[in-house]
Amino acid sequence: MITWSKAFYKGFIILLWSILWGIVGFLLFSLIISSLLTGVLASLRDPNQIINNPQLIQQIVAQYAWPIMLAFIVIFALTSVAFYATLVKVIGNTVLDEVKKTSQLPTIPVPPPPPPIEPEKQK
Repeated sequence: MITWSKAFYKGFIILLWSILWGIVGFLLFSLIISSLLTGVLASLRDPNQIINNPQLIQQIVAQYAWPIMLAFIVIFALTSVAFYATLVKVIGNTVLDEVKKTSQLPTIPVPPPPPPIEPEKQK
């Protein structure tokens, strides 16, 4: 039986992994957004164009809004899958350890594979 202390310990491990996956997702999102914004700044030759032409801001936002949203959705999906994979791994390992501890059946050792058969030498 899993004790409360072990349950809280495993919960803390899952919390730390989820924080780590959140940081990784944030760094990936920041990298993609910064590269997109670099492309926006490189496309503007004169920053005063924005002041003189407000419709230019609408064009830039319309052009770069979908890649930003797509990057957010993809990275959120990847970090969500990584979080659930962490849940499955930690819970699976915990259950396996408990079954090994409480099981009264001896584990059957797996025999090593037989040595490879060498082809007969021709005389």
